Amino acid sequence: MIGDDRDRLAEAVRAALSRSAIVILSGGLGPTEDDVTREAVALALDRKLVFHPEIAAQIEARFARMKRKMVEVNRRQAFVIEGADVLPNDRGTAPGQWVEESGVVILLPGPPHELKAMFERQCLPRLRRLVPDHSIRTLLLRVTGMPESDLDQLISPVYKKYLNRSPPFWPATAIFRCTCAPDAPAWARQKPCWPKSARPSKRCWATRSTPAMAIRWRWWSARCCTRLTPRWLWRRV
Repeated sequence: MIGDDRDRLAEAVRAALSRSAIVILSGGLGPTEDDVTREAVALALDRKLVFHPEIAAQIEARFARMKRKMVEVNRRQAFVIEGADVLPNDRGTAPGQWVEESGVVILLPGPPHELKAMFERQCLPRLRRLVPDHSIRTLLLRVTGMPESDLDQLISPVYKKYLNRSPPFWPATAIFRCTCAPDAPAWARQKPCWPKSARPSKRCWATRSTPAMAIRWRWWSARCCTRLTPRWLWRRV
């Protein structure tokens, strides 16, 4: 989580772009002084903010439908980063923005019902054109009565054989194995075969294989510079 500080947020965006091909920000697109995401990303990318009168007219029309008068401060939401694509928001006043700059920067509104709809309708189709299908899944083994060091010595000959896996980690007595594959069937074919000498046997009291990610992906990384980015978004990306 990054606070409402323009310079600090701009620095975080620069750092994220240096490490990741896709950067997603949520929140900070409102009309008040603490909504600094537009300004921070423009600063990070060294681009100008351009006023779009048609967006201001759409916001004003939305207020008119609610029998309210738009105050002048709402015009701030009509500023778009130079060269960005506007992501329409039919559930609120803040449009999102899609910026391509040595990667992709996506600006999404903070309210969950606006963010979810915009991400599914406006962002997922674009992301699917950028990256191929990929499935990331986890395998969970729960073990009891065995110290962490003994457990690692027992199973390391198995998990070290898989090149596209993250190292297992042990919160308390659980082993998590995470691997990538083009799709779920391909992932299933990669499930490890445990030789008898490397089975936790009676100490393993539960196993579970769960999909952690099932959308298009590549060997790219994505980071969310977020003000309360919901767990829902992490599950989708």
